Amino acid sequence: YVQFSFTTPFPRTRLYDEIQRYGRLNNSFSEYYGWVPVFVPFGYKNREEIMKIHKWMTRRFYFRPAYILRMLKKIRTLEDVNRYIKGLRVAARFAL
Repeated sequence: YVQFSFTTPFPRTRLYDEIQRYGRLNNSFSEYYGWVPVFVPFGYKNREEIMKIHKWMTRRFYFRPAYILRMLKKIRTLEDVNRYIKGLRVAARFAL
């Protein structure tokens, strides 16, 4: 499994103090929960571009035919089926 996360530099940390040398920082602290980009490094247009890349990486990893086949081969119980259905829902939410 993988999890792709956004860099979230929290106030009063060393990263927060240094981050503005590397890009733009959104100071809306209501978005500082890790699931949306609050930091846009120089070289990227905006946070929408970063979110698009995040979705692409998630799709590319979890929706590979070889990965799906490998997971299906691991199914042994109804509990496995339920766990994979839940996982598919989570992956789809981040990828679509």
